[in-house]
This record gives sequence, structure tokens and C-alpha cells, in this order.
Amino acid sequence: MEIENKVRDFFSKAVKEYGATPKGVVWNSNKRIHTSFHQLTKIIDFSLPHFSLNDLGCGYGELVKFLKTGGEVAPAFKYYGVDMSSDMITCAQKYCKDDP
Repeated sequence: MEIENKVRDFFSKAVKEYGATPKGVVWNSNKRIHTSFHQLTKIIDFSLPHFSLNDLGCGYGELVKFLKTGGEVAPAFKYYGVDMSSDMITCAQKYCKDDP
């Protein structure tokens, strides 16, 4: 549990300091995040009418925005984001307030 607390505290501090930005999740740029998302989403069959996604370690929710606007145009999807930092979840709820 000690390592979990350290990780939680580390990311809580980062998101409090930098907010919903790449630095808030300890990345150096949106370009880098989106490059990773592009690779991760290659397993999604975008020809399907809908899909669901569980995002473990969701951070501030940038993957939702990416799926709606980046690269492939995502069909209807259900997204569930989980993070061990309650501060990160609070930030994601604000950042993604228009996304149920």
C-alpha cells in the first residue's frame, strides 16, 4: 500500500499544480499523448457502430477528447475512467463535464 500512496500523492500533486494539461499527468506534450493514444486505439474497430472502453489510470480524461476529435472519428462509445487519485478524478470531471 505504501507504493500506491506514493503514486497517488505524486499524481495528485502534479494535477493540482498543472491542471488538465500534459504536465498534470507528467507527459511533455499533447502531441506525445496523442501519439500514444493513436497506438493504443489501433485495436478498436472503428467500423463497429459502438464500443465501450475502460480507461485504468485515466488521468484528466484526455482520451475521451482524443476519441471524439483525434485521428479516427469514433462511433458511439461508452467510456469509464478510473484513477487512484481523487484529485485527478475531480479534474477529469471538470475537464470532461460535457461528456457523460
